[in-house]
Amino acid sequence: MALWGSVGGEERKHGGGIKLAELVSSLPKEADAMEREDMDGDEEEEGEGESEEDDELLEKSSALEGDEDGDDTKVLFKAQALSDFVAEEEADLSFKEREILSILESSRDDGWMLAENALGERGLIPGNYVQQLVEPSRAASPSNGTRLSPRRGRDLWAKLKVQVNKTSLAEVLSALGAVPTGFRDSTLTRLLDDSNAYRTSTWLYPSLSPTGLVFKDLYWDHGKNELKGKTVKVTRVFSLLAARKIPLPGRGVQVLSRHVRITVFNKQDILSNVHTIRAVWSPQDEKTWKFAPKSQTGSNSASSNSLYHRTCVVKINSNDPNIELLFELGITFKRQGSGEMGELSCGWCVLPLFDAIGNPVANRTLELKVHGGTPFESGVEVDSAANLKASGGFFPSVLRSRQTPKLFIQLSNLNRPTKTSCSLLPSTIVTSSLYVKAIGYFRQLVGSAFLKGRFGQPLPNHVSSPSLNTFLRAIDQPDLMDLTLDILKERTRTSKRADKLSLTFMSENLEAVLLRWTYPLLHSPSLPNSKWADEKTEKERLKYISQFSGTLTLPLPVLDGKEVVHSAMQTSEQFFLLHPSTIIAP
Repeated sequence: MALWGSVGGEERKHGGGIKLAELVSSLPKEADAMEREDMDGDEEEEGEGESEEDDELLEKSSALEGDEDGDDTKVLFKAQALSDFVAEEEADLSFKEREILSILESSRDDGWMLAENALGERGLIPGNYVQQLVEPSRAASPSNGTRLSPRRGRDLWAKLKVQVNKTSLAEVLSALGAVPTGFRDSTLTRLLDDSNAYRTSTWLYPSLSPTGLVFKDLYWDHGKNELKGKTVKVTRVFSLLAARKIPLPGRGVQVLSRHVRITVFNKQDILSNVHTIRAVWSPQDEKTWKFAPKSQTGSNSASSNSLYHRTCVVKINSNDPNIELLFELGITFKRQGSGEMGELSCGWCVLPLFDAIGNPVANRTLELKVHGGTPFESGVEVDSAANLKASGGFFPSVLRSRQTPKLFIQLSNLNRPTKTSCSLLPSTIVTSSLYVKAIGYFRQLVGSAFLKGRFGQPLPNHVSSPSLNTFLRAIDQPDLMDLTLDILKERTRTSKRADKLSLTFMSENLEAVLLRWTYPLLHSPSLPNSKWADEKTEKERLKYISQFSGTLTLPLPVLDGKEVVHSAMQTSEQFFLLHPSTIIAP
């Protein structure tokens, strides 16, 4: 299942997660007996204690006794060699592929193990060269009269901690009754955190054709001296209107952000970037989420217009009937007692882009039911406790329908200006409609740098252009994109209509804005690093950006201040490198 499958496989199935009570009850019953036996041993034997120094002395003494009476080092488990290994140092142990080895020690920090072969030869081996054949052997239990070392009890609790760490945060909070049973750890957030592959900036790179002479989704019109985009299968505009009856977490969990993450999905894989829209809400009705520009929000409004902008464009070059838009509703929270922060999925829903006979879905307003769990779970309700209250019958079913969490979405047509701008978008992308024109100007700059004047010649793998790198960094930071778009709009406000329709003219203005404002602001050490759903940081960034932009002139006073310390310039930032996956190997 490619990327999504590997991530989705880590999701906990509904009802199948490890609960804290089960973890504690699953501990060996002999733990209590061992603890009592250890306490008795402490009273009877002098010199035994619970400190680390005492444990180390006991281990060393037992090792010395083993050396005197004969080597009885315990075999942890058997392992089979995956390939040949030739010893490089005197302490190493050579072995052949498929050879069976006894592992005597496997807890080294460097990944090497102490092993013994069938001839009794011992040495260190690399852990990634062998595969475990049997489970680790267990020490004798107190029932057979064998005395356990004082470290045994702590080992049991260490294993418990490992199991708790492997348990998802959503399962822990659900076990404590702090969140509804259908909440899960956010899958799309984990994709964004673990890799840049699903950020919008990554999907703006043009793709090279197999010949390495042209781009797959762009071509240079030498007659008009500008870039042209190729036709794709699907280009749609949609708007998030509202989400209703979304359950709330329990007491002690403070909600910092409500948002929807959107991507293209085909029931198995993620096919596009992940785009995020933040919602607003009223304290009088926290179960209703609304999506609107900043000018229409209240005191808990967004830090930037584009982050809250509800209208998006999706573009994908495929007519696969399984293709759909995946919406994951999420919250960023903070536990009031511990201060722990995290992100949970409140549910998900999908919007098919094609109907049953393969035609594009008609433009209309849709009500999408929000399901609990993950897209790989079926039959999971967002809040199972609420559904248990409703019994059978017509009126209870109507009442249950009104209480069902839903997301309201409106599909609409592309108007002519938007359609023209969308032609330069990447062949696969989900983005805010506010970014469409700017992305087109960016792609015009890329095409001019790589394609202009190179008809029939191999394309270079990089060009010197700090403005292109600046745009890629800014588009993942909505407040910086807002500044860039506002200044671009102001610069071209008095321009002629013909100039505003010229890609060359507008792309050159975008490049000037990126170099004069966005680039120095992006590299200013006084600008706080972006932190998702951190209200204090967002306000500080907005305040600094506002001061920096000033009166739409070059902010030299800010840059020349003696109190400002600038970071060293990275040479790599001066070059725009084609994405490694698009470069054709020689």
